[in-house]
Amino acid sequence: MTLERYLQILFILQVTVAREDDNCSIVYDDNKNCLLKELLMMIDHSANQLAVDKKKNALYFSLDSSRGKFSPAVLDIDTKRLTLLEGVKDALAVAVDEETGDVYFGGSKGIYKFTGIEKKVQRLHLKQVVRWLILRGYIYYIQLTDSKAYVYRLFNIKRFRQVQNVTMNQFVFDAERNVFFINGTGLYRVSRYHDTVRLVRKSSNFFGMTTNNDGQVFVSTNEGIYYIKGGLTLVKYTDIRGVVAMTFDRYNNMIYSDSRKLVRLLPMSNKNGVKTSNVNNILLVKLLSYNKIKVLRTTMILKYMKIILILQATTTQGGKYCNIISADEKKCHLRESLVIIDHSANQIAVDKRSNTLYFSFDAGQGEFNPALIGIDTKKLKLLKGVKDAFAIATDDKTGDVYFGGSNGVYKYSQLNSKLMRLDIKQLDVWWLVIRNHIYYIQFPDLKAYVHKCKMIRLLEQLHSSVMNQFVFDAEKNIYFINGTGLYRVGKDDTKVVLLRSTPKFLGMTTNIYGTVYVCSDSGIYYIRKDQKLAKFVSIQGVLALTFDKDNHLIYSDSRELVRLLPMEKRIKKNESRKSLAGDVRNVTVCEVFTMLVSPKPKAIVEEEHQCANSLNTL
Repeated sequence: MTLERYLQILFILQVTVAREDDNCSIVYDDNKNCLLKELLMMIDHSANQLAVDKKKNALYFSLDSSRGKFSPAVLDIDTKRLTLLEGVKDALAVAVDEETGDVYFGGSKGIYKFTGIEKKVQRLHLKQVVRWLILRGYIYYIQLTDSKAYVYRLFNIKRFRQVQNVTMNQFVFDAERNVFFINGTGLYRVSRYHDTVRLVRKSSNFFGMTTNNDGQVFVSTNEGIYYIKGGLTLVKYTDIRGVVAMTFDRYNNMIYSDSRKLVRLLPMSNKNGVKTSNVNNILLVKLLSYNKIKVLRTTMILKYMKIILILQATTTQGGKYCNIISADEKKCHLRESLVIIDHSANQIAVDKRSNTLYFSFDAGQGEFNPALIGIDTKKLKLLKGVKDAFAIATDDKTGDVYFGGSNGVYKYSQLNSKLMRLDIKQLDVWWLVIRNHIYYIQFPDLKAYVHKCKMIRLLEQLHSSVMNQFVFDAEKNIYFINGTGLYRVGKDDTKVVLLRSTPKFLGMTTNIYGTVYVCSDSGIYYIRKDQKLAKFVSIQGVLALTFDKDNHLIYSDSRELVRLLPMEKRIKKNESRKSLAGDVRNVTVCEVFTMLVSPKPKAIVEEEHQCANSLNTL
C-alpha cells in the first residue's frame, strides 16, 4: 500500500482509533470503554428522528428536499446500501414497529405506513401535522401545531392521557413504560402509574432522545450524551457534542446524527477488534495494527493527518475563522476566544457602554451564578448576591444589568456596584428582555409577561403563544422561537406568523441595529427585511448569541465564549494583538472555587416607589 492509499482509507472511514497504548478520546459510563466512530453516511438530512428496523438492521431517516418537505430513505447498516423510498410526501418523523417491521413516517401530510415485505405505502386517515412518532402497541405522536401528544388506535384519535396537560418536543417509553419527555424547559418523567410530572433536569439544551434495546433512556445535550439511571439520575455516556438525533442498531450500538452525517459507535473489546461481529468495513483498526507497517510509515501518516486536520479546522494560528456571510457577500472573520469555562448558554448579554459581557455558570446546586468579563481587558469577575441568574439582559439606555431565575429578578448597577431585587414573590424567570419595561418568560408555563408600574400582566400580543425566547426588532415587531419553529408578530398586531419550522432553533438575539439573529443546529442566520432567513455563518453547536458595542457577534456553546471579528477591521494600537491571536482566558476549577467561597454581600430588596418610563427605580 502507498501512503496515498492509507490517507484515502483514513478519509473514507473518518473513525476515531483507539489502540492499547493510545489515550481514548471517547468513553462511556464508569467503565471508560473505548468507542470507534464508524461513519455510515455523509449527507445533509433531517435530524429530527432516526429509527432502525432491528430485524434487517436497516436505518430509516429523511432527506430535505429543499422545498420544506422531507423524503424518506433507508440505509442498510451492514452493506451501506442507500435506498430512497417513494410515495411518502413528507417524513419529518419516523418510527419502526419492532414486532412487524413496518415503518411509519409522519409529517405535514399526516402518517404513512410502509410495509417492507410488500414494499407498499399506505396513508392513515388523519390530517394532523406530525413532528414525532412512537410505536408501542398503538401509534403515539406529537402534533406540530400544539406540541401535544396523541394516541391513534382503532381509527380514533385521543390525547395521550398521562401527558395531556404538557407540551413537548419528544418523548419515549422506558422498559417499565414510564414516559420521559423533553421540551424547551428541561427533561421530565411521568410514571406509568400516575400522571404526576417530575422534573429530572431543568435546561433548555436537550436536543434529542431515544431508548436502547433494553429500554434505557438516552438524551443528547450541548455537553454530550447521557442516559437515565434509577429513573431520575443523569449519567454521562459520551462527551460527543452536536448530537441532535439518536437510535440503536440490532446489536445495541448507538447511531447518532448531527444533521450532516450519520455515525455508529462501536465498543472495542481489545486492541485488534470490536465487540460486534459485522464491522468488516472498519479496516483502520487492522491497518494500524498490521505488522508490516513501519514505525516511520505510521509516523508519516499521523504527521500528514495532523497537517490535514489543521487545514480543515475552523481555527488556525491567529484565531482565523473564514465563512460565507451571505450569498452575495463573502467575508473572513477572526475567531477570538474570550473565555473557556463551562457555563449556562441560555442567555448572554453585553453592556454596550463598558463593552462587558455577562453570563452565568452552574455552581453545582442547580442555580446559576452570574459573572462578567471585560471584552477589551479580558478581566473576569464573579458577581455575588444573586441566587440564580439563568436569564440575563441589559438596559442599553442606563447600562443596568438584570438577572432572572428561580428567585425572581435582580437589578445590578455597574456604575455604583449596587444590587437590588425586584420584590415579586413566586416568580421563576426563564428569559429576560429589557425595553423600557421588564419583559420576561415565566417558567414553567413559558408565557411572556411584562412588569410595568408594579403590575404584572401577560404580554397581549403573545397571550396565546408558548415560547422559549423572544426579542424585539428595530420596529418593535416581536420574534419568538419554540419547539415548532420561528414566529413573528407585528408591532400593532396579534396575528402570529410562522416564518420557518426548520431547522431547530436554539437561541436568538438582535444586533445593535435591531436585526434579528437566530442560531440553529446548522448555523447562525439573520432575518432580512423580506422576512426570509439568510445564513450568517455555518458554525455548529451555537446555543446563545449577543453583540458587543461595535456590533461584533459573540456566541456560546456552553463551554466557550467566542467573538467574531471581521478581517477588514484593523488592529488598533491600544488593542492587544494577543487577544486577536487567540489568547484564551481559561478559568481553572481552583479559581472558580476561590470565587465561590469568598464573602457574599446581601442583595438589597427594594420596592418601586413610583412608576417611571425608565427602569432606574424598581
